[in-house]
Amino acid sequence: MHTQQRSGLVLSPAVIAVALAVLVVGGLAVGYFGSNWWSNQTATNTTTLNTVANTAVNSNTSTANTNTVSNTNTPGTPLGDITWQAPKKVANLKLFVDAKSEEACLNNAGSTYYQVGTVNTGTYAGATIYLMSVAPDCPQTTTYIRLLKTGTNYVVLAKNSDSWASSTTYYATNVTVDTTYELPGLRFPATLTGPKPRQVLSLVANVNGLFESTGLTKVFTDATYGPVYTKAVEFSGSKDVGLGTSEIVSRDGFYLKAPDGTLIVYQLKLDVTDPTKNDPPGELLKATWTDGTVNTTNYVPTALTGCGAGNYLNVITTVNRTTDLVKSGMTNTGDALYIMKDSNATRLKDYYTTTYQVFDGVKVSYETFIAMHPLVFWVDPFDRLVIFTNAKFLPAVECGKPVIYLYPTTTTTVDVHLAPVGGFTKSEPAYGDGWRVVASPDGQLVNTVDGRRYPYLFWEGRGGLYTAPTKGFTVAQRDVHTFLVTTLGKLGLNPTETADFIAFWEPRMQGSPYYVVSFYGRAMMDALAPLTVTPTPDTVIRILMDYRPVAGPVAVQSYPIVTPVRRGFTVVEWGGVLR
Repeated sequence: MHTQQRSGLVLSPAVIAVALAVLVVGGLAVGYFGSNWWSNQTATNTTTLNTVANTAVNSNTSTANTNTVSNTNTPGTPLGDITWQAPKKVANLKLFVDAKSEEACLNNAGSTYYQVGTVNTGTYAGATIYLMSVAPDCPQTTTYIRLLKTGTNYVVLAKNSDSWASSTTYYATNVTVDTTYELPGLRFPATLTGPKPRQVLSLVANVNGLFESTGLTKVFTDATYGPVYTKAVEFSGSKDVGLGTSEIVSRDGFYLKAPDGTLIVYQLKLDVTDPTKNDPPGELLKATWTDGTVNTTNYVPTALTGCGAGNYLNVITTVNRTTDLVKSGMTNTGDALYIMKDSNATRLKDYYTTTYQVFDGVKVSYETFIAMHPLVFWVDPFDRLVIFTNAKFLPAVECGKPVIYLYPTTTTTVDVHLAPVGGFTKSEPAYGDGWRVVASPDGQLVNTVDGRRYPYLFWEGRGGLYTAPTKGFTVAQRDVHTFLVTTLGKLGLNPTETADFIAFWEPRMQGSPYYVVSFYGRAMMDALAPLTVTPTPDTVIRILMDYRPVAGPVAVQSYPIVTPVRRGFTVVEWGGVLR
């Protein structure tokens, strides 16, 4: 899902729609929307999708500066003379107009300012450079705005900020937005290469944090961009509580320091899997086993959580390469592959017993499980031990059955492009190279490929890095229906969308006396599955429910919800984490 780009937008970030994403968090949590549900809904959902008078909700659409990836200029090209400094925390400048903000997540109380430099030449000579870090008062990931102070006025730099920053809706009268000027030195290349063969790194968008060297190990120095660090830490579900800098650098990526003191993240680009054979989950591991057979199975190189990944690569630190492993095959690049020497090792037993769950069909015997190479180990080009998991034994942790509603003001041909980070498993109508539909103001869609009518667009797949929320609401089971009706309305869903949401989710919230419920907005949805809609919508609403059953009332920090006003061409997407 990619958010709408007001000045350009985010990967994860961006777009518009209402998808029902089914996620599973942790090895035991499993979520899946099957095609039967879609068929039933298509047959029974004949209610007209109402158009609601609107007003745009410029919600936080991104946690990443997509310009670092999409800018076609040579990275590092000077665009001005800047004196950078280490981030210095300063008093809150209070540049948001909280009373007028359409997005409760963006407010003065949740904002922190750092002075990071001075412009020496050009249009803004003498201006002070500030970094605004917005840790929203709701379950969203931190977003960044870079701005200049000129006299008593401030200029938001859209090209150096997360995409929603280009809207003036949020700001005080002494704040303007410049969509053309760009600070030099903050664009990093899509690919970095290390000094040894096959050390190829890909830039990760959607991540905001300040660089901290504590616990990091330098692996090489790039001639242009400086030292590159990593930190090998075996994944634990506990890392999914918040996503501050310490959590980011514990996800087995590679990290650099930008001139303004912010964190730049890369991940290893694998050359032992075939990205063209990525029928989710996972990708084909290009390997031959020791018995001479060629592997035909997909493997997943990351830990899974929610409907996405818990890390950038599943590095293992608690397995001894010499004593615990035995060679099982070889990759296409000539690297050895390993399995556990002891077929009854605790790691294997635990995975078979707790993580490997079967919801359709019959669970294979333990002997068959072992024979199918469920866990395979590989040493990467940076000498890190990595575990690949056979996709056949993964829990159904995917963004299952997202649905996208489209409400143009007049009957319009609309193109919808979606890019779930882990790929698609299903779509209806067939996705192909994207959806093209004729959308009516009442929400009815006609697919231009087959001429069939649909109430919404449907898909299933796997998202990107997912982090469980820490804020939310404790709801008694007897109050679930009322809570959902009220809260979904506050979040911007109309009666039809609310009814669709409740029809799926309420039956799944019956088995516990209480639930802790949270709703992510566009930032998380965009990170899991970037979405682009053409023509550009005026209003974008994307929500994702994460809930967990609890035995009794739990003290949890709540957060405010400001109801968006739908205006013009509106796209809505809703989803949830099914546990």
